[in-house]
Amino acid sequence: MKTIDELRKFYDTALLDDLKVLESRRKKVLGNIGIAGAVIGVIAVVVIIALVSATGGAPPAFIAPIIIGGVLWGGISYLLSRGYVRQFKGKINQRLVHFIDSNLTYSRAGYISRSNLVGSRFFSMKPNVYKGDDLVRGRLRAAAIDVSEHDAVQ
Repeated sequence: MKTIDELRKFYDTALLDDLKVLESRRKKVLGNIGIAGAVIGVIAVVVIIALVSATGGAPPAFIAPIIIGGVLWGGISYLLSRGYVRQFKGKINQRLVHFIDSNLTYSRAGYISRSNLVGSRFFSMKPNVYKGDDLVRGRLRAAAIDVSEHDAVQ
């Protein structure tokens, strides 16, 4: 098992430069998401004003532009950030898992199967919707490791 001093050294020598580059990219992505939100917000206000004038203030005149704008902004946010997330996971998570133990493997798209999750009885629910990512698999000393992030909805 690694010590905290080994982790600090690894962070300083192997991760810090990439984390600085990724942080700069993250700030640019957030700025672009903010700009997209402001533009969509202005357009939504203009559309609401036009619809209120045309319909006399009926409630759908307020709701539809807000819903459409929110969905549009969510889609743009996803598209702008997915490359950053993919790059972060590839550059940082992979090396961090290997640092913890070279016997561990990391798969960005892999996850524990639904049947293994339910069969483990770790959670009491049986999910209707199930997805995941960030699978870490291998052995730490004598223990078999099989962990991942998962999103389960009943």
